[in-house]
Amino acid sequence: MQDLVQYKQRIVIKDKSLYQPMKNKNITLHDSAYKLKAILDSTSEGMLLIGTDYKILSFNKQAQKNALLVFGKPLREMADFRSYFADGEFDSFVQLSQKVFKGEHLSHEAKMASQWFHVRYYPVYDDNEKLLGISMSAANIDERKNAEEALRKSNKKYQELSSLLRLMADNMPDMLWAKNLNKEYIFANKAICSKLLNAKDTEEPLGKTDMFFASRERASKPENPEWHTFGEICRDSDTITLENMKPMQFDEYGNVKGKFLFLDVHKAPLFNDDGQLIGVVGSGRDVTEAKKQDEQIKVTKETYEGIFNSLSEAIYVHYEDGVFVDVNRGAEKMYGYTKEELIGESPEYVSAPGYNDLEALKKVIHKVGQTGVSQRVEFWGKRKNGEVFPKEVIINKGKYFGKDCIIVTARDITENKRAETAQRIQFNIAQKIHTAKNTEDFLETVRDELSQLFDTNNFFVACYHTEKDTFKPLIFRDEMDSFDEWPASQSISGQVVKLGKTVFLRGSEINTFSLKYNLEVLGTDSACWLGVPLFIQNQVAGVMVIQHYTNPNAYSEFDVTLFELVAHETGIYLEKQKMIEDLIKAKELAEESDRLKSAFLANMSHEIRTPMNGILGFAELLKEPHFSGAEKQKFITIIENSGKRMLNIINDIIDISKVEAGLMKLKKTDVNINESIEHICDFFRPEVEAKGLKLLVSNPLPVHKAIILTDGEKLYAILVNLVKNAIKYTDKGVIYVGCDIVETDGRVSVQFYVKDTGIGIPEDRQEAIFKRFIQADIEDKMARQGAGLGLAITKAYMEMLGGEIWVESKEGEGSVFYFSLPADARADHTAS
Repeated sequence: MQDLVQYKQRIVIKDKSLYQPMKNKNITLHDSAYKLKAILDSTSEGMLLIGTDYKILSFNKQAQKNALLVFGKPLREMADFRSYFADGEFDSFVQLSQKVFKGEHLSHEAKMASQWFHVRYYPVYDDNEKLLGISMSAANIDERKNAEEALRKSNKKYQELSSLLRLMADNMPDMLWAKNLNKEYIFANKAICSKLLNAKDTEEPLGKTDMFFASRERASKPENPEWHTFGEICRDSDTITLENMKPMQFDEYGNVKGKFLFLDVHKAPLFNDDGQLIGVVGSGRDVTEAKKQDEQIKVTKETYEGIFNSLSEAIYVHYEDGVFVDVNRGAEKMYGYTKEELIGESPEYVSAPGYNDLEALKKVIHKVGQTGVSQRVEFWGKRKNGEVFPKEVIINKGKYFGKDCIIVTARDITENKRAETAQRIQFNIAQKIHTAKNTEDFLETVRDELSQLFDTNNFFVACYHTEKDTFKPLIFRDEMDSFDEWPASQSISGQVVKLGKTVFLRGSEINTFSLKYNLEVLGTDSACWLGVPLFIQNQVAGVMVIQHYTNPNAYSEFDVTLFELVAHETGIYLEKQKMIEDLIKAKELAEESDRLKSAFLANMSHEIRTPMNGILGFAELLKEPHFSGAEKQKFITIIENSGKRMLNIINDIIDISKVEAGLMKLKKTDVNINESIEHICDFFRPEVEAKGLKLLVSNPLPVHKAIILTDGEKLYAILVNLVKNAIKYTDKGVIYVGCDIVETDGRVSVQFYVKDTGIGIPEDRQEAIFKRFIQADIEDKMARQGAGLGLAITKAYMEMLGGEIWVESKEGEGSVFYFSLPADARADHTAS
């Protein structure tokens, strides 16, 4: 070995004779060369000296070990260092050594033979400054590198878990937060930021209290003390939770941004890993609508009782055991008993002794309960004063607060002769329900039958159209007037529908009634007017009316009763006809749906099998040992892409299934349109540019008009589907995404568009692309990848949002997809 020293950052060999073989075999370890050799052999770094001719001049023991590990053969003095490298590998070493020969000091980390080394290179000179070669030192740093890799993986796992928690929290509809003992936020999800705090993002609440945001909101609307009142009259639930040291529930409420908000809040103490109390964690669910529904149920019950008690007929409700559970005021008047006296009794209690077959009545009630088919019987009743009277009873199966029950309607039929005639009329009409050729034939029969008792020259039956608030006649027979359609709100007929009960007016009562409800007299004035509501599925669906132009006493109270009974039969007929029509439509829709679903399933089978074959096929190839790493990496990429394609298909199937099942809900919030479009374009721009296309944003809205109230997630999904389709079917050119404010008939909307220069859509397939379970190219065996559900889902979302979607396209030139949303602009907001 040579005596080596450090001089001016160079390694200098002072004794050139050390290059010669040692002749004195008695030299001791005390000599410097042997001392230095002992020191170098004891170090953990491999030391190697190479001449300018790349001959190995010297090395220590660790360098020998490293050579055996890296090169698989030992180092030999004066051996050519080039022989240790494979073909082509020595070139990089030559480039590096040339830099060192010029006086540079180099170092790098390299992985050789599965071990990591830190290698340093220094030039070596003799006393005359003559370059002798290169000194190489290699330190094994494998343990440190492994530790660094383990730390990197640990940090990555932590970051992944943290990201997962944030993603889960921010996708929850419920509010989620955590506070320290000073009641300052240390965590907040998107829901609480947007719904309660009005924070710009989830970072803003950190270190701040509820009062910071409440004060800011109140300061933004000083003129409106009701703008933000949330929490003003609620208990300090954080303090209460910490005092009790257990999970607790609270009702918290107040105005947020001028709207009432009611939260179901759950809180619990928060501890760290050492069990030390550090704050409070909480969650809040918006139950404002649920509270409103509870109130609506109360109002509905009051409305039901109001209608129930306003009917002139005697109505009582009982279960199949016959015990009354409810009666209306009509029953009180008919029998002379109070409601409290009748509830808990049975039909036997009001039955005239010896007049009725109560066992037969029980069988009828049982039959109605089993079949749901209404029954009509004659029953002799006994009033509280002992008076016996005949009545006609209609027994129906119905629902009483969600439970099956029997609903009985009773009418007094004291006038025997008229009753017999009325019964015959009812019988004939009931028979006609099953034999009528059509609705007009049935209603003509009703009119002819009723004419046996009273004048029916002026008779009509009209259906009520809720959306238009108008009447359209099914039959209109009148001596004076004729109408094809008329407004319900301005007519007496409309009040029949609104009140849900019979309206019987004579003489001056007609004018009094019209003035009371601010009605207009449509057509010729009547002297006597009788209108009865028609019920279909327990809903008022129309009216049946008779009137007389000269005789104010043309109809009696008995006629009113008969007319109501006939209207009931007419309602049954119309309900039956509607059921038949609905069944025919349902059958046609089912057949069409069956055909479409069959085509859809066939397409789905192909779409799912294609990526599955890719996954299974290339997974099998991965087992083969003869493929290189690069080839296997290519197989893995194909498997990943096939998996992503299958996941997209499954997600589309799930979304369309939710839409079909009615499970898809809306979550409307303030959405900045400009930001949404920019975000979509930023997301897709790399994919577009990789395909050689351009993606441009067109016509951004003014800042003060850019925020609308809508479901941001649905809008995002619509834009994603349309942009993805544009990219998929465009091979060259430009894709534009933009929107405009459009006003039509006083209605303001935002009209979006996605325009491409792609392959276009055939004119005969442009309507089909929006249908569920079908795509424009569903029968095209050369169709591009896709299940064809994206546009069906998009249209379904548009219908939920109250908008519409359409396409303009020319085959071979491109397409423009338009969709519009109601523009509920926020004048007091600015785009962020």
